[in-house]
Amino acid sequence: MKSLHSLLGPTRVAAGCLGCDLYQDVAEPNILLYTEHWRAQEDLDRRIRSDPFKPLTAVMEAAAEPPDIRLNWVSQVKGLEYLAEVRLGDA
Repeated sequence: MKSLHSLLGPTRVAAGCLGCDLYQDVAEPNILLYTEHWRAQEDLDRRIRSDPFKPLTAVMEAAAEPPDIRLNWVSQVKGLEYLAEVRLGDA
């Protein structure tokens, strides 16, 4: 947790970073969720090739169990208005 927490600040100020967060499961304190959100794939690619990415890979390699790593590309985002449309039957 401490190692991942130390990565938040530097990642959040990196060019193209839209957000970086760390969550801990309340019921299972050993379950952590570390997320990074990037403006574009090019920003993510630059991040993965960068020296500041190396500490993150070191944390993953030192984990007691292999981490579940997921890279998601979002093609569409909808907000509260979508929920209202569906609930009202307009969607």
